[in-house]
Amino acid sequence: MQISEKFFNSKTTQQIAILLFFAAVLPAALLTILSNQKISQIVSNYEHQSLVEKSRTYALSAFANLTFARSTLEHDIAASRKLNTQSTKLRPNDYPMFNVINKVSIDGVMLDSKEKNTIPAELLQEWLSIEPNQTRIFMLPSTKDQTHATVHFVRRNDKLVPFAFYIAEINTNYIWGQPSDYPEDLNICAYQLNNNTKTKIFCSGEDTSSRFKELTPINAGAWELFLGAEFHSNPWLVEIHRTIPISESHLKEYIGTTAYISVGILSLLLIGLFTLIQLRKTMVPMENLVEGTKKIGHGDFTPIEVSGNSEFSVLATAFNNMSAHIKQQLDTLQSYSAIDKEIISTLDVQRVIQLIIQRMKEINPSLVYLIANLEEHTKSDVQCNCTVTGHAVLSSVRLVMSQQEIKEIRQAGRGQFKRSGLSSQRIHERIMAELGTNHIWVLPIFWQDEICAFLLAGSKTELNQKDLRWDEFKDLSSRVGIVISAQRREQKLLTEAQYDNLTGLPNRILLLDRLKLAMEHSHKTSKSMWVIFIDLDRFKDVNDSMGHAFGDALLTEMGQRLTSQTRDTDTVARFGGDEFVIVLSGDEGEDIQLSVLNRIMDAIAKPAYIHNREIMNTCSIGIAVYPNDGDNAETLIKNADIAMYRAKELGRNNYQFFKQSLNDRAAQRMQMITLMRKALELNEFTLHYQPKVDLKTGKIAGLEALIRWENESLGKVSPSQFIPVAEEAGLINSIGEWVLRTACVQMAQCQQGQYSDLLISVNVSAKQLTDVNFIDKLKSILVETGLKAQHLELELTESILMKGETNILYKLHAIKSLGIQLSIDDFGTGYSNLSYLHTMPIDTLKIDKSFIDTISLNKTKAPIVDTIINLAKNLNLKVIAEGVETQEQANYLKVHQCDQIQGYYFSKPLTCNETKALLDSDKRLSLPKLALVENKQQSL
Repeated sequence: MQISEKFFNSKTTQQIAILLFFAAVLPAALLTILSNQKISQIVSNYEHQSLVEKSRTYALSAFANLTFARSTLEHDIAASRKLNTQSTKLRPNDYPMFNVINKVSIDGVMLDSKEKNTIPAELLQEWLSIEPNQTRIFMLPSTKDQTHATVHFVRRNDKLVPFAFYIAEINTNYIWGQPSDYPEDLNICAYQLNNNTKTKIFCSGEDTSSRFKELTPINAGAWELFLGAEFHSNPWLVEIHRTIPISESHLKEYIGTTAYISVGILSLLLIGLFTLIQLRKTMVPMENLVEGTKKIGHGDFTPIEVSGNSEFSVLATAFNNMSAHIKQQLDTLQSYSAIDKEIISTLDVQRVIQLIIQRMKEINPSLVYLIANLEEHTKSDVQCNCTVTGHAVLSSVRLVMSQQEIKEIRQAGRGQFKRSGLSSQRIHERIMAELGTNHIWVLPIFWQDEICAFLLAGSKTELNQKDLRWDEFKDLSSRVGIVISAQRREQKLLTEAQYDNLTGLPNRILLLDRLKLAMEHSHKTSKSMWVIFIDLDRFKDVNDSMGHAFGDALLTEMGQRLTSQTRDTDTVARFGGDEFVIVLSGDEGEDIQLSVLNRIMDAIAKPAYIHNREIMNTCSIGIAVYPNDGDNAETLIKNADIAMYRAKELGRNNYQFFKQSLNDRAAQRMQMITLMRKALELNEFTLHYQPKVDLKTGKIAGLEALIRWENESLGKVSPSQFIPVAEEAGLINSIGEWVLRTACVQMAQCQQGQYSDLLISVNVSAKQLTDVNFIDKLKSILVETGLKAQHLELELTESILMKGETNILYKLHAIKSLGIQLSIDDFGTGYSNLSYLHTMPIDTLKIDKSFIDTISLNKTKAPIVDTIINLAKNLNLKVIAEGVETQEQANYLKVHQCDQIQGYYFSKPLTCNETKALLDSDKRLSLPKLALVENKQQSL
């Protein structure tokens, strides 16, 4: 083989010859160095991860031991309760996992300790935050080693008598095992993390906490055990390090060996020899390929020519094919880019379809294309908007296809070849035949597995099914589905953002937008505009008694009624819950607006038939007028809401216009609600008791619990003021439960003495009675307080019973079955239907104070009282008169055989201590004998 001088003058040859040496030697050297580093890294990571996994294993083992120890402690506590042995001492000897188990009183005294040690105040304060029946972990300094902490379980008792907490010291060896159980070459330590400090819990050897960070990763590992969820404690950190470090130097021993260097030099010589031979044959055709590549870089895809039958001729052919393919791909990408930009910028489906068809015409101009967008669906057919090329008359046409034909197109899957004809029963085949084609290709286009469009490509001659261009047509058609899905998604998001999902009415966002437009229009026309705030009366009772599905159906019905009673220029929106807002423009005058208002109230008041049930409903309405009552949307809505609450205060089922004084009342109401929410926490509520006196014996027969509230800011607040506000704010259930529990506790304490037959009466609101958990709460209170059910009486207002709801009747019978007595408070005020007395399990009727005030002077009220007493006697009910303030009233009631009285004549409401003093004094009611009373009554 001869090598000419010209060959050596080639710069490429010189560069290849020079680089050959480095290409052979440097990779070998770098490979050796990198392999050494990689192996070292792998070993180091493996060793470090191994120590981390060991830390995790020890940590999870300790967690499992803690969980079992807690379960054992809770099981023993529960067992002692079932056996009623809370006073007995738990025996830690039965459980090797505990060193000591103690009970701790509420003031921190260890009850089972001989020295009666006390818990530090700071720690005791932290224990008091534990929820009842909750077990938490606390760390206490070890008595043997102050740098070491011991693990304790602290469990809060659900009752404060006779003790408040269990405290159990856990055996460290139970959690971690014996230090001798751990490998000799490993040192394991556990710490509790507290901010930036670590408290030692356990070490199998020396404590390495101070120098742990100095250890290399290959010789150290740690795992943090999270205890917050299970034990409400700071996390524990388990650290492991090797006492005998691992050396890495042996990993590099194989580098630089003579054999390795010899193999590298031999490889270099062989590569150089064969490369020099091949360089002579490849340089000339290579130059041609380089020139062709440069042309491609400048956008010139002209084919290159290489003579001969060598591999370079094959390479040149492949290069030319690649160049042509690249050109086609660039054209395709440019068209895709234009289409995608159109999708992103406008979401114009028709424009995107036109661009896609235009690209298809560039790919294959001989075909006729039709893309149909499926727009309106019915049960029987689908309307399609079609874009066509190749026919001037039918460039755009709308077709109506049957659902069956659309179903057949959907089954075409990835494309189907078929014939078209004017006599075909399928519309898409007939339209393609009218366009002059005999053979068609059908491709359905999908969005979320549903067909949203389809492509038809037709030709007079038979189509080539193996043509690769069909795949590009599929890619182009997929963009139709993308733009349709994006457009529909945008419309859906717009609808969800501005309309209520349940009623279909505008929501708050759209309401505010339309309200601002209405304000601008009102400002321009100088005509007032009304904002009407509507709240359905007692809608919560509907939800509670009939279920949320019934309530949702009622809201939908009410929304439709409101829409039907307003004009197209008005806006009806659902503001939230059972609240609606209507914006009434002032174009047609105030009289028209008032008529709309009256129609709204009449429409809401009509019976509604929901799920085959009839329901009567009313609404309370507040009106704010622009611009008098506010100059922005938020203020108008707020003031209309305030006026609506005023309508509720006036008895519901009416409308009220906003006044500035209402705003002040609303502010006071909000202040009262805010203070009332904190009143229970601050112990601001107290109970007073008013005695009930038996008219036959003159002795106290029972007590009625009356709530009182004294606040630092408001002073003494009357129940008639804060009870209605508590009901509206949803606080009455918690307040009522506190009253019931407190009254039962204090009554149970009284009955431990000589007053075992006293009856305690507690008022119950309608919202309490409709609470689904009321019966369970009632049972729980009786069990916790120890009060017998027959000594408790619940007083209900007559309005609760007049509802006649089945669930109310069921609850009353359930309460009665417990042995609790039931009384009707304020009997006779405003109702005439007495049929409920036959169905309700009532024990007592209480005559309202309004009938007692002038009983001896007013001849019209006295017969009513007589009638109520006779009615009670005929029904075997006990009758009580409340509000008795004079001797004449008491005499009259005794003559007419009233059973009991209560009022200021005998005693005003007293505090708990005052009541106990009154009971201890054995005060009795002193009345003349019956004959003397009758004579006095006749003289009157």
